[in-house]
Amino acid sequence: MEAQLGLGIGSIGGKDSMSGSFENLDVPPTLVSFAVSTTRTDRVVSTEFKHAGNKVYIITPCFDENKVPQFDSVREVFGTVEKLIAEGKVASAWTIGYGGVCEGITKMCLGNRLGFDFSATFDDAALFEPLCGGFILESAEDLPNLPCIGTVSPDYLIHYGFDRIDLNDIQENYNSYSLICSKPLKNRYRNIPSLFRIECRQRQKSQRRGC
Repeated sequence: MEAQLGLGIGSIGGKDSMSGSFENLDVPPTLVSFAVSTTRTDRVVSTEFKHAGNKVYIITPCFDENKVPQFDSVREVFGTVEKLIAEGKVASAWTIGYGGVCEGITKMCLGNRLGFDFSATFDDAALFEPLCGGFILESAEDLPNLPCIGTVSPDYLIHYGFDRIDLNDIQENYNSYSLICSKPLKNRYRNIPSLFRIECRQRQKSQRRGC
């Protein structure tokens, strides 16, 4: 109810369950609601990166002390993204979820087998932050009011400072398992932070420029 009132939208349906237990799993009482929206087809963009050399930006709402997005800020973010898409400035977009920026960048690379170079100014502490209500946006244009987190690259690799991740390995695991929560893929994602070593940050700031 709080989300519906805060966003000014109503739920069109849902599912409630006071007993979601299954075998040895105990699930608390749950209420799930959902809503839909419509738009013109020329204002719909897909999630995969489109062109090497394009810059990638992030936009997120403000959060309270419990990491819950503030709804006024969420509405502002949604409005900004919708305006940029309508102006033709967004080549691809990703809604940030529980996997954070790391999941988003990885999956955006897979579609067209393009890579990604993180900006030297990107804070690796944000790699796995959920940042719900936020977006990753690819653009061929400069978006001066948004922080740039990197650039799409032609190599099928993710670069962060002196480290690199071969996306062929990621894709092999991703194609082998249909669920993002499957153990092998989850382990693969969890190995990524070890490659983004904090000690690289000081070295890369002096050797690489942000976009």
